Amino acid sequence: EADVLLGGAGQQQQEGATIIAQKSASLLRLGILMAITMTLHNMPEGFAVAFSAFTRLGPIMAIAIAVHNIPEGVIIAAPIYAATGSRWKALGLATASGLSEPFGALLALLLLRPFLTPERLQYLLAGTGGLMLAGCIIEL
Repeated sequence: EADVLLGGAGQQQQEGATIIAQKSASLLRLGILMAITMTLHNMPEGFAVAFSAFTRLGPIMAIAIAVHNIPEGVIIAAPIYAATGSRWKALGLATASGLSEPFGALLALLLLRPFLTPERLQYLLAGTGGLMLAGCIIEL
């Protein structure tokens, strides 16, 4: 009866809450998907940084990758923050994903160095680029 008196305002509020919940779930899914994709992207990128450290291009490569990691963190943090309202969750997930790069560099230097040739590294980086492209085409 109250809903009739208010002209359906209660139903509109419920519909609005449902839409907001769906958008939050969608943004959370996007943020988690981007975190997974960026983690898989950063690992071989860490290999490239590790091996370029032994060349004269090492400092340039390190700076270029450091600068491009900023928007990579944003594509993870922004949807997580929008979905949860928590800066800590957004920052934590973006940081965890970003730490896969130095982990990849350490892994490359300690374990994979004898097996990772320049040609294999190129294949890894090409696969990584394909993964990023697929994520963009499918999800964005």
